[in-house]
Amino acid sequence: MDQEDRMNELIRSLGLSGWSVLWEPDSTQPKRGRIIPEARIILVHDSETKAAMRTVLHEVLELKLRPAFNVQMSLTNTLIEWASTQAYLEKDRAIENLLDLILDLIEGSEEVTSIIREAR
Repeated sequence: MDQEDRMNELIRSLGLSGWSVLWEPDSTQPKRGRIIPEARIILVHDSETKAAMRTVLHEVLELKLRPAFNVQMSLTNTLIEWASTQAYLEKDRAIENLLDLILDLIEGSEEVTSIIREAR
């Protein structure tokens, strides 16, 4: 049994049937391994067998923990959306207030005009 077969046997024993490990040793790659979810592949670039097995285990743990991180990402995205909405509403209120002030100035509102005179 070659090393890639051992890696595939390992992931099946860890509950990842339907997934495959491709061992493509390449020290020029920036990452030691990566997950390709749409193809259900764990790609490993380590040249040494011990390091490659460690990378397989790392990627398996990442796959198993993804649901927990999806909750975090969903919450983060919801908070960002809420904050963006609040910022937009506040900006819109500020613009409306400034617009009222400008229109009062143009129309010669005595109240605004007297405030401006006092400020000079």
